[in-house]
Amino acid sequence: MPSQDGYRDNSGDYGRFDLDRAKQLLDQAGWTVGADGKTRTRNGAPLKLTYVVNAGGSAELPQLVQNMLARAGIAVELRKVPGNDFFAKYVNVGAFDLASFRQVDNVFPSLLYPVYRSDGEQNYGRIGTPEIDKLIDQAGAQTDRAKARELLNQADVLLWKAGHSVPLFQTPQISAVRPGLANFGAYGLRSERQYVDVGWTK
Repeated sequence: MPSQDGYRDNSGDYGRFDLDRAKQLLDQAGWTVGADGKTRTRNGAPLKLTYVVNAGGSAELPQLVQNMLARAGIAVELRKVPGNDFFAKYVNVGAFDLASFRQVDNVFPSLLYPVYRSDGEQNYGRIGTPEIDKLIDQAGAQTDRAKARELLNQADVLLWKAGHSVPLFQTPQISAVRPGLANFGAYGLRSERQYVDVGWTK
């Protein structure tokens, strides 16, 4: 996370908004603007992605993504599905082009295994390389925290190049407590304090 020691922004060009560059890359890949002047096509087929959306959640974020990709000529169909089916019938089995959900508290190497290893059970796009796997394994076995962070940053560079996923934002943690209550509130990346440490100040 940006607030952690060792954090480095490894997104490079992938993390910067550049609509002209996006259009150029699509042109180079053979996706040209179609007859409607909006959606790109290749060999007569439109460039259209399916964005699977949990029907029980907000559609605001998917709509923003839909509008942003439309500027590059990419059509996005929002497919609302029942909340109980979202992971079981779509995300877990890879039945989607786009999907968005939270990855909570994945800040330690051992928690990165299922998400970023090529064979990880939460690597829903099955995107990865042996080199990425090796770096994550080495970081998890490393007892020197500085060296572990460096290995994870090396893996992060490769994850951006592989197009694994796009982190959109980090949500804040907000807690409201009565004045005078000590050692209780928004803990961030720390473990929750034991209740024996929580109490009223004198």
